[in-house]
Amino acid sequence: MKSKPLAALVISFILASYNQLSAAVGVFTPPGSKTVEGDTSYNQREMRYRYQQVFDSSYFSDLPAGGGLIGTFYLRGDDLPGGGQIALFRGLISFSTTLRDQTSLSPIFESNIGSDNAVFRSTETGISQPPRNSSGPQGYGPGFGTDGQSAEPGFFYDPAKGNLLMDIQGFDILPRESAFFYFDAVTLPGSSSVHFRVPDDTVEGTLSSKALVVLFVFKPVPEPSVIALAGLGLAALCWTKRRCFAKGNERPEGSAGDKDEG
Repeated sequence: MKSKPLAALVISFILASYNQLSAAVGVFTPPGSKTVEGDTSYNQREMRYRYQQVFDSSYFSDLPAGGGLIGTFYLRGDDLPGGGQIALFRGLISFSTTLRDQTSLSPIFESNIGSDNAVFRSTETGISQPPRNSSGPQGYGPGFGTDGQSAEPGFFYDPAKGNLLMDIQGFDILPRESAFFYFDAVTLPGSSSVHFRVPDDTVEGTLSSKALVVLFVFKPVPEPSVIALAGLGLAALCWTKRRCFAKGNERPEGSAGDKDEG
């Protein structure tokens, strides 16, 4: 039947859409840091009250057109004593799309935030760092995600609309007297981050050329054109099936079911 090739075509488009939706994309930032130990670090005390970092849109060239949904991100431990720790994280993590970059990041936190700012995580969560390696880059962890841990859906980021801004308020790791985390970072030209360490009412931080090494895990969203094409194909398949069904129920003239008049 003619409908079989059409059905196969429609199914292939639907599967392509599903695969594009379900395939996760990992983005290591900054570029080139995946297998190289950073030249500096951040610790939880430097980031405790507020921390922002801008990620250039060019870092995310592996994402499909239209961008993707940040489901999880991981910091990387630094090559310093420690590792293998388990603690409790308490803080507010948000993302937004910003026009600020490494040459224009402001020490005024609110000046960096984009109009699409959204909460990524606002609940307490257990975190851990992998055991320390004897040499080379350390393992990624802790990780912060929304999958099954938070009511927030994640953050949809499209690199074509600007750079990505990560905003962490109240980076508190408990118990403070025993848990101490060092995070791997690299020095980049310009200002990649701004942090604030003093607990008062100021809104201004200190600019820094240090940038945390971060692994983002994205959930790509299928392009609208793929979904539209699959929908049109499905509609065509339904129309073909109905037409074949109607033809199958038509009785040809002179069939046994016809009665002679007389």
